[in-house]
Amino acid sequence: MKRLWFLILIMALVLAAGITSAREGTMYIEGIPDDATGGRYDTQASIFYGDVTGFADGIIRVVMDETEIRAVILEWHTRDDYMKAVAGVTVLQNDVVITSDSMEYFGETDEAHFLGAVVVEMDDGRFTGQRFVLNLETEEMQFFGAFSGEFRD
Repeated sequence: MKRLWFLILIMALVLAAGITSAREGTMYIEGIPDDATGGRYDTQASIFYGDVTGFADGIIRVVMDETEIRAVILEWHTRDDYMKAVAGVTVLQNDVVITSDSMEYFGETDEAHFLGAVVVEMDDGRFTGQRFVLNLETEEMQFFGAFSGEFRD
């Protein structure tokens, strides 16, 4: 119940500060005890920072339109429409699941940049490499450096 109130407080602070971004989203902190702090929000800088590394079942989720971002450490600059996630990063969009060591989202270009141990799973294929960029609006994918892939029927 306290996590729900924490989420409501964060969203109320965002709305009270008059913050708007190109992509609105909802943030959840899950899998931590009711008396634990999993995140904080700086109302002056409009930055949410969450870290649930100390909790075995801890996860931070951000849901934006048809995209869900999961991570253990997440920094969301709501005013600047920028997000950085590290540790246990998973992004789900439509039929695509991407995992990596880290991800940065740039709202200005609507691009997510993935670095380290990147795995892109789709209905018709699976790709692995070290650097990958996804345009979330157009769903265009760019593979950088050495990548391997397999295609399925």
